[in-house]
Amino acid sequence: MTTTFSSEIYLYLSSFFAFFGVILTVGQVLAHGVTGILDPGFVHGLQIARGLSFGLSIGLNYLFFWHLAEQYPSSQSSSTRPRCTDGKFLGLVLKWSLLALILIILVLQVAWRITFLGVRFRRLYISEATIEIIVSSLLLLKLVLNASLNRGWQHIRLYITPSLALCISTGLAIGNLIDGRSCNYVSASDSLQTII
Repeated sequence: MTTTFSSEIYLYLSSFFAFFGVILTVGQVLAHGVTGILDPGFVHGLQIARGLSFGLSIGLNYLFFWHLAEQYPSSQSSSTRPRCTDGKFLGLVLKWSLLALILIILVLQVAWRITFLGVRFRRLYISEATIEIIVSSLLLLKLVLNASLNRGWQHIRLYITPSLALCISTGLAIGNLIDGRSCNYVSASDSLQTII
């Protein structure tokens, strides 16, 4: 019996970590508003846990798109699949470089979400947004190429929603890059000191 790893597991895990991050955010808001807990250690712990959750969520989301871009429709036989990675050095480099960049996005997402130093935050934020633009664009290109290799509408329509999601992701990363370059960031620890 052979088992195939489904790319949807990345999407489910991404949704779980995003939901967990939202629960932590709501918990922090309730702790501030209802009970008036202003313990900096408690708030800092929630911020770190929330940053980890959201960073993992975004990293897993990109892993879903990476895995999806590497798959081909089941209607194609293995002999007719146009694999750029079979024996081609450039295809292998692109495949594994994208995976490495996705792991870098995951690390940078977590890093800028839990870093509370203004200048350091801005550098991490801009670096992460730039890498997101590159990865989203390359994954979108791979999905468009996969769709163009399939002649039937049934196969092309499978790539429409992921392609639109990657377009939105690219647009958000461009907005983050513009925002990161134009604004002077007030660190979270400074705003926390203002609240306290």
